[in-house]
Amino acid sequence: MKTAAGLIPTIVIAVFVTVRSPAAEPDTKIDSVGKPKAFKVGKEACFALWFADGQWHVRGTVKKGDFAKLQGSVKLDAGEITDGNFEQMETKSKKRDHDSVSLDHDKQGFHFFFDNAGSADGLDFKATGAAKTVTFGMLIDGHPSTENILIGSKGVHPATNPFTLPAHPVEAADKPAGK
Repeated sequence: MKTAAGLIPTIVIAVFVTVRSPAAEPDTKIDSVGKPKAFKVGKEACFALWFADGQWHVRGTVKKGDFAKLQGSVKLDAGEITDGNFEQMETKSKKRDHDSVSLDHDKQGFHFFFDNAGSADGLDFKATGAAKTVTFGMLIDGHPSTENILIGSKGVHPATNPFTLPAHPVEAADKPAGK
C-alpha cells in the first residue's frame, strides 16, 4: 500500500511526462495577455502566468509565513526558447533545496523549481516564431491543481493541468503588461 508521501513522486512524474508531449490544440478561449489583476504576492499559494512585451511571464508565491515547493515544466511544440530572465531566484544558495531552472537540450522546454516562503519567484522567456503552442504544467507541493493558476489579466484558471496555449498571443495596446 502506498502512503501519501509515496504518491507524490508518481504525481510529479505524471505531470512532467504529460508536458513532454504538447497537446495538439491550444486552449484559444483563454486570453493570456496581461498580468493577472488578482495576483498578490504573499496572499495565497498560486502561479500567475501571462504574455506581454513579446514574452511569457511566470510568477509563483505562497501565503506569507507558509512554505511550499513550486515547480513546473514548459514545452514548445517547435522552435526554441531564445531568451530568459529570472526574478528573485536563490540559485546560489547554500541550502540543499534552492531555486533552479533546467533548459532541455533541444531548447524547446525547461523545468523549474522554486522554494517559496511568501515572496515572488519567477521567470520570463521568449520563444522563436516557429513555436505555435506552449504547454505548461505547474505543481504546488506536488499537487497539479488548476484553481491555483491565474492566466492573463482576468486571472482565468485552465480547465486542465498541464494545459496548452498559443505561443504568441496577440497583444492589445490597452492591456497592462506588468512584470
